[in-house]
Amino acid sequence: MRVRLYPMTQEAAVLEQLVGVPAATMARLAHTRAALPNDELEPMVRADPDLRALDNLCELGWGRANAVVCPSAIGQTTDPVQIAEILAAHGVDLAQRGVEAAELAGLYWG
Repeated sequence: MRVRLYPMTQEAAVLEQLVGVPAATMARLAHTRAALPNDELEPMVRADPDLRALDNLCELGWGRANAVVCPSAIGQTTDPVQIAEILAAHGVDLAQRGVEAAELAGLYWG
């Protein structure tokens, strides 16, 4: 079983901190999405490392995980201890990123 992991939070500051991009990168990404037609959007996002990193987290989560990391094919948790355990098993060090598990508001996978 291979599933993707995603944070539940929509808080820009937390998402920016998770991927290590400057503050206001989420606003730049939203502005870029709103300002450009689809055929111009992807090349613009891919050309900017900060936009690309944040877009990847929003669209792809932390990538694919296996059954050892996620207890089921589809699920979610809001338990900070379980969030930290799942992400640690997936190789995500929240402490290194300066984020508390509770700041994620939860974790979902599928």
